Amino acid sequence: MKALILDNKVVDVVSTEFEVHSSMSWVDCDDTVRAGFDYKDGKFTDPRALTDEQKAALAAVHYIRQRTGKEGTDGIYASFGDQLDMLYKDMIDGKLDSTGTWATHIAAVKSKYPKP
Repeated sequence: MKALILDNKVVDVVSTEFEVHSSMSWVDCDDTVRAGFDYKDGKFTDPRALTDEQKAALAAVHYIRQRTGKEGTDGIYASFGDQLDMLYKDMIDGKLDSTGTWATHIAAVKSKYPKP
């Protein structure tokens, strides 16, 4: 594949190069390169790609949304009121261990949505 470069930007990607204005140049590339990529120091980069820091922040937001019901999931934590009710019933039934309703509910959510 060939990338057509103008002002350090990929403006076209083709299989066969053709004659272009002297302000442009052809560079060999693989099939992952797309128009709009940057080209600097012999490397192609996608300006829309997220950095590792941005990916981590996005994963954290997604994690929080899953647990607060903002993602429309069905495996989120029950409301605080419902959790308190579970704990109360578990206390009455003597099940304040891992077999209680509250503990199994929390374990199921944590299993379905592990921390990133």
